[in-house]
Amino acid sequence: MPGAEAFWRSLPVVEVYDARGDGNEQDPRFETIHFELPLDARI
Repeated sequence: MPGAEAFWRSLPVVEVYDARGDGNEQDPRFETIHFELPLDARI
C-alpha cells in the first residue's frame, strides 16, 4: 500500500526481521520485516 512504510517509519517503532519457515524453507517470499511499537513509546 503506497505510503504505509513511510507512515510506520514516522513512528517510534522497532524494525524486526522475521525469517519465517522451519529452516528448510528457502523461499524468500516468506522473509519479511515488521514493525513493533514498544509499550512505553510516546506517540
